[in-house]
Amino acid sequence: MNDTYTVKNILNHRTAIASIDTLFNQGTITQAEKRELYRLMNKKYGFNASSIFAA
Repeated sequence: MNDTYTVKNILNHRTAIASIDTLFNQGTITQAEKRELYRLMNKKYGFNASSIFAA
């Protein structure tokens, strides 16, 4: 069974993305670092770039 689209996985992914956004808004990370972290979180949680859930 593919667990990519379970509620728990989606919520964990969105929480990670929100944390990345907070770091960016605080000036802690650059735009390039934000993009790379988004890519890593999408990979970790199993979302491909065309997914509506991908950041």
